[in-house]
Amino acid sequence: MNWRIEVKPSAHKHYLKLDSTTRRRIRESLYQLESYKRPLAHPRMRPLMGRLKGRYRVRVGNWRILIRPDREHRILHVYAILPRGAAY
Repeated sequence: MNWRIEVKPSAHKHYLKLDSTTRRRIRESLYQLESYKRPLAHPRMRPLMGRLKGRYRVRVGNWRILIRPDREHRILHVYAILPRGAAY
């Protein structure tokens, strides 16, 4: 069973405000993660530390996709898409 991606409404709201090129790059990154057999081990997926431990980020240019994995149900919850300076 593959992992699937769910984008939270707040992340989708930020996504819609981005320019078309950035939206395309983010969309391609998410499709790539979804099709990867073990997305948490994907080379672009990085675990976060400190108070965000257990969550991950993917860098797309100057933007960060923040993800909370649900290993039991195999869902990657995208809870934020933010510029680098505001992501953490």
